[in-house]
Amino acid sequence: MKKVLQGMAKVVALAAMVFAIASLGKSEAKAYDGTLQNNRAYTLSLKGGYEYEYSFRTPAKGLTRIEVALVSATNQNGESVWGYVNTKALIDYKSYWDFSAYTEKGIVSSVPRSLNPKKNGTIKINTGWYSNERNVKVYIKIVNEVPKNFETEGNNTATHADSLKYKKLHKGIVSSDTDTVDWYVFKAPRSGKYSFFITNTNTDGSWTYCTAIPFKNKHKQAAYGTSAYTEKGRQKIITVPLKKGQKYYIKVTNSYSKSVSYNIFVKR
Repeated sequence: MKKVLQGMAKVVALAAMVFAIASLGKSEAKAYDGTLQNNRAYTLSLKGGYEYEYSFRTPAKGLTRIEVALVSATNQNGESVWGYVNTKALIDYKSYWDFSAYTEKGIVSSVPRSLNPKKNGTIKINTGWYSNERNVKVYIKIVNEVPKNFETEGNNTATHADSLKYKKLHKGIVSSDTDTVDWYVFKAPRSGKYSFFITNTNTDGSWTYCTAIPFKNKHKQAAYGTSAYTEKGRQKIITVPLKKGQKYYIKVTNSYSKSVSYNIFVKR
């Protein structure tokens, strides 16, 4: 009788262990899965029918975009099937990217953005289109590039304006929905007349424009803004006389439905 009871106990324990493993597999698929590092490529092996979450940290400066590719999708027999996965990125609970990658379409890149530095973000990869009997492999990379003299985010107000240097080409980007304003301040190294210029540097073939508005100080607008259009080259914002040490402000705003990259230049 004792041996029978011991045998029954082993069967019950084995059944409990199998149930626990099966339950763990399901819960892990929906749970937090790790942190994605900037400029590091990952190939993720995922199950269909779930939404996976990964955390990331916005970089200190520069442009950021996300690359995603659906490497493969297979059914329970190991046969290739067509499909897609959706990728969404949120920072402070606000959506910054939302796009899909499809079978055999290669790497899909999101719109580049200039992000507030050192913020915690979440990337969600949704494989819900598939049944959980399918296996999906996804390539993902958070790409951070830092062009020379690129804006530092947080420059959305005159108080936190980026510094413009004489005869230095400064670069930035204004988005259509998040970072829609950039401020710059120039401190004259010597007395004289200074000219300010802006160039729309978008090269994706779409028609866009942004507007640069001159300010005598943080609050007083000096003149109407100058719009910088795609493929129109360098546009003059204003020419003004400044005394040595005098500050002058430029506000760049996005006036279109797409992100606009630009550069600003100051000369005498």
